[in-house]
Amino acid sequence: MKHQPLDGNLPEDVPAFKVVASTRTRTVLYAAFGLAQLFLAVFVTAVLSSAAIFSTKTGAADGSSYTTCLLFKDHEAVGSHLAACIWPATLAAAVGCLAVAVAAYDVYSLQRLYPPRSRRIVLLQSAAAAVAAVAGIAVGIQIAVGLQATCNNFAELNWPCPTVFALLQTDWRIVAGASAASFASALLWAYYAYSDAKMGSTADAVLARFADIDPVPQDDGPDPVAAIAYSGEYTRLMDIFRACLRLNEKSERVLDLTEQVISHNPANYTVWKVRQDVLFALGADLRRELEYVTDMAKENPKNYQIWHHRQIVVTAIGDPTGELDFVNLILDMDAKNYHAWSYRQFLIRRFGLWDGELAEVDRFLRADVRNNSAWNQRFFVLRYRPAPQPPRPTELAAEIDYALDALRIASRNESPWAYLRGLAKYHSVDLAAHPRLAAALAEWTSSDPADAFRPFAAQTMLDVIAERRRLRRATGAGGTEAAAGEVDDAKEEDRLLALLVERDPVRRAYWTWRRAAAASADVPA
Repeated sequence: MKHQPLDGNLPEDVPAFKVVASTRTRTVLYAAFGLAQLFLAVFVTAVLSSAAIFSTKTGAADGSSYTTCLLFKDHEAVGSHLAACIWPATLAAAVGCLAVAVAAYDVYSLQRLYPPRSRRIVLLQSAAAAVAAVAGIAVGIQIAVGLQATCNNFAELNWPCPTVFALLQTDWRIVAGASAASFASALLWAYYAYSDAKMGSTADAVLARFADIDPVPQDDGPDPVAAIAYSGEYTRLMDIFRACLRLNEKSERVLDLTEQVISHNPANYTVWKVRQDVLFALGADLRRELEYVTDMAKENPKNYQIWHHRQIVVTAIGDPTGELDFVNLILDMDAKNYHAWSYRQFLIRRFGLWDGELAEVDRFLRADVRNNSAWNQRFFVLRYRPAPQPPRPTELAAEIDYALDALRIASRNESPWAYLRGLAKYHSVDLAAHPRLAAALAEWTSSDPADAFRPFAAQTMLDVIAERRRLRRATGAGGTEAAAGEVDDAKEEDRLLALLVERDPVRRAYWTWRRAAAASADVPA
């Protein structure tokens, strides 16, 4: 008894080629539709040229075209010319529509097999084909209208410029757009056919070099619950890869094989690890490998395996030249890319690239003050910068001002508040002693007006109170002044917790517990 497939996967007895056409078949289709679109481009351009020729006016009173009167001596010639045009126009429009359908099918069913750059080409092709189809239909309609108008005037011999060309003269932008879109569509088909053929031919060429090795098929057991419908090409590549893994082969052909497998599935961590081993075993050019990883990272910027591989390669090279520029390039695409920031921290720590990093972080925060990754990076620099570069008191005071300026822009943004609490915890900064911050905390923890209250400000103030209490106990401070300070802090703590219970509904249960704990003197440190 066979299990029903899960998640849309095929039963094990349905081959993958039933769903995904072979590379060779797709290449032929793309080439055919590229030629069809090229035909549309040439045809529409010819019509546009004809319109330009027939738009040459004479001095005749009726404004008729000299060339028209010369070439079309009778209405039968006009009708014949237009009739000859209508069918190519209709065919071209139909080809454009079919091209859109094929491209849409590609986007739907084949996009998983191609890197993002190729998928973008498919989308561009779809858009260009759609424009070409619409424009081709428009041209066909205009020619049909012109033909009908000429037939209606069959008995008239005044020889005016044929209606179709008058329409083309009036709506030349439509014809020009059809021509441009058709040429663009044809070029995109050609490029996609080329890249697809290259991908397939390269894979075939690589596989041909392993004729001496017996493939090792994937073993999913006798009755797989959800067999994945891999493409035939990927299946063949992985069968050979498993054979090489079993033989522990480290050669140039295995290196090429890993590149082909990664082009189909960049997240295959086993293939990346084997690629590393082969690179080091062969003593390969690691700078060239960096170029390869750069291209892969641009297309897959949030792929764990690619960033780890880059880290391994750069460590082996021992030279980070150009790496921060590369990270900036990726962060310009997505300023909160976790992988890029983690790799940046690796570079800074591994190669001591601390100088100028605060200025770089400032650039990102000026672009987006809510960039929590940039705030984390700023704290990372101050926290882990080695001696003799730890932050000085004046620098810490400047950092408080920096965070406060950001809060004036977005006071409900949690990141600057967390940054301030981090400064207080790891650098022994007394936040309440900073005049500007003390005033801001008083403003944002006030109960009146209601919209002035900021839960993160109250949480920060609670941390300040907890730190003061800890210092009193650590130093054994006593006396009337210390006792009065304890009483004042307890009252302020209760006020803040009461406001948080009222105005922070998401964490109301937690603040209720904190308030009860504080009242019983079981205050968490």
